[in-house]
Order: sequence, then C-alpha cells, then structure tokens
Amino acid sequence: MKKKAVSPLIATVLLIGFTVAIGVFVYLWYGSFIKEQTEKQGALSEIKTACASEIEISVSSVCKSSSGLKLNVKNEKSNIIHGIRARITGDVGTELKTEKESFGPLEEKQLEVNYDIDKVGSVLKFAEVMPLIVRQGVAGTCSEQLVKYDLSGLSDCKV
Repeated sequence: MKKKAVSPLIATVLLIGFTVAIGVFVYLWYGSFIKEQTEKQGALSEIKTACASEIEISVSSVCKSSSGLKLNVKNEKSNIIHGIRARITGDVGTELKTEKESFGPLEEKQLEVNYDIDKVGSVLKFAEVMPLIVRQGVAGTCSEQLVKYDLSGLSDCKV
C-alpha cells in the first residue's frame, strides 16, 4: 500500500499562511480592544475633570411619599446633568437608586426616588445624592459632589 503525503514545500507554505492569518486576526482584535479601552479611559478622565469643576447640585428639601422620597434637586452650574444616583440608608441597610432625569443649566426639579422598605428599613437615616453625567457615551457618577441629607424627623409630603 502506497501512502501519499503533502510535500515539505506545500506544508511549509500552509504553515506560514496559517501563522500569518492568526497574526493578522490577533492584531486586528487587539487593535480594536486597545482603541476601545483608550476611548473609555479618555471619557472617564473627562468625567473626573468635569465633576471636579463643572458640576454641582443642591438638595433643597426632601419629603416622604407613599412610594418613596421626593427630592427637590437643583443643578447649580451651567452644564447638563444626565441624572442622579441616590443612596438611601435606613435602620436595616442601604439601597442605591438611579434616576435618569436630565437637568439643564441651573434647573431645579422634584424627583421621586422609590426604594425597597425591606432593604432599607422603615426608619430612614440619611440620603446621599450624587450627579450623573455622560461623556463620549460613558456614564459616570460625580461622587465627590455628593450631597448628604439627614432624614431623621422626615415629614410626609403635602398633597
């Protein structure tokens, strides 16, 4: 019985071709991965810079509604805020909620933040409110612009 094999020259050409194809694939994948990471880091850096100097909020009042908290939040600067993150702490635990309500420059809004009473508890201690901004399609929380509001003695909202 005669066995046929691939000639050494063809085997070498196939091996080199396969190696080049894998190299091109890795280069293209890694190149797009690095570009994506660089863009994301650039956006995060822009968010950090904006948070330090261009973003500020205030909370003028908070009251308790039937389903959560009503917060009067004001954008104190001339840049758009894309929402807020509120961390509500009670006697049982803490819950982080995101409200994606945009604020124009110097705009004030009343936001309702619903929370799970089983996670937080019935006795509320405080709420921490932070602005949320978006740069280059990446969302970031300005935690250094946190506003802490004491909820002890919190009254019900007037109808």
